[in-house]
Amino acid sequence: MPSPAPRAVPSLGTPSPATPSPAPRAVPSPGTPSPGTPSPAPRAVPSPGTPSPGTPSLSVLGRFRATRRNVVTALAVAAVAGAAPLLATTLVTDSATRQVTANSTQDPQTLVGIGERELEAARADDDPVRFAAAQAAFDRALRMDDGNSAARAGQSALLAARHRFAPAAEQARAALAINPASAPAMAALVDALTELGQYPQALAEAQRLDRTRPGLASFARLSYQYELRGDLPRALQLMRDAADEAATPSQAAFARLHEGLLALAVGDAPAARHALAAGRAVAPDDTGLFYLAARLARADGDLAAEMRSLQAAVDRRPTVTYATELADALRAAGRTRDAAAALDVARAARQRARTAGVATEAGEVIFEAERGSPAEAVRLGARVWRAAPSVTSADAYAWALHRAGRDAEALPMADRAIRLGTRDAMLRYHRAAVLAALGRADAAAQDLRMALAAGPGTLTRPAAADAVRLLARSGGTR
Repeated sequence: MPSPAPRAVPSLGTPSPATPSPAPRAVPSPGTPSPGTPSPAPRAVPSPGTPSPGTPSLSVLGRFRATRRNVVTALAVAAVAGAAPLLATTLVTDSATRQVTANSTQDPQTLVGIGERELEAARADDDPVRFAAAQAAFDRALRMDDGNSAARAGQSALLAARHRFAPAAEQARAALAINPASAPAMAALVDALTELGQYPQALAEAQRLDRTRPGLASFARLSYQYELRGDLPRALQLMRDAADEAATPSQAAFARLHEGLLALAVGDAPAARHALAAGRAVAPDDTGLFYLAARLARADGDLAAEMRSLQAAVDRRPTVTYATELADALRAAGRTRDAAAALDVARAARQRARTAGVATEAGEVIFEAERGSPAEAVRLGARVWRAAPSVTSADAYAWALHRAGRDAEALPMADRAIRLGTRDAMLRYHRAAVLAALGRADAAAQDLRMALAAGPGTLTRPAAADAVRLLARSGGTR
């Protein structure tokens, strides 16, 4: 089962010239506060769902992150994604690309707008085939105006969506060299630096973005920075602030999804239910919220409700994560043939991404380690780690090595995965499994207790069952 991939965070739209910049706001440095340490002073925010006056509409670009995922063609588990839907999507995208490249009368800013819309559609619908149209628009805009900061920021976001983070950082820096106040370029640079494992620089850039234009995009990115460092209460508060800043139903659903997942991570199921209800009040059919509902059902031990919610998510957007977790639930219910069909959907999603030129990411490494060839997963994991040495890449590589029986090599990578102090249940479970395989029962028990502390809603079904088994074998108790 794939472990959480980096959170997809909203991108910033380009404000109109008349849009005033919000006043700067100081953001505290990260670090897990000691008991009794007061939380940062609350920022003034509008009522939930009401954008601040003058706040630009921020587009939510939904790349997968523990939740953040998504394809246009809704497929039931029994009807595995095949060549026909993929061909249809490709033909639509080729048509859009031809329209962009053929229309030479468009000015650069119009082309940037087209590129941003195509990129948003590709990421929100988990339809990577549409990246080609975004690429064509940004490329043409830059041919017409090489100094267009917005086009370079768009290129950066596109490269990040394709998991090509080093060139994404280069493009973001190029955009900032042209326009040092470009909030979209700052946002793109935060994302790229995070995936490259350059965490101090990513945090500094997120804080700069927040000073330049505080709002949903900066709050979500800061939330992830704190989450990576194990400061879940602060990460949760920032996602609540992000929800308060949402200007559209999709933005509200994005924020409520991650608010709910963070609430589950701190063991507060009622708060997670509140986030789900608040999200559904404005976006009742949002796919991510069906996933949150499935996680809550798993926490409650309601297998039937979990399957219904995951099926609804897969029907809307058959992603690797949704389909794999549905397969696990179906297997738990004894429906092995349906589980196998769900895994076929996951494999089709992987193939669709490869066809669209998306580089392999950490979740695919874990999928291959668990559902395919551990040896191939090790090869993929090494490649992903070299390209983007983040904590999630380290975790995926460690898990591949563990599944291949190479635990002595896996442990240094598992240590790197938790180096920031993360409390992520899956990362802690993976490290515990490596430690247990090396005979270090006491150290394994410590990670297992942390992984199990918030309950089964924070682990996949197979991981939760194995964590309980490993803890019992180590002689520990929850």
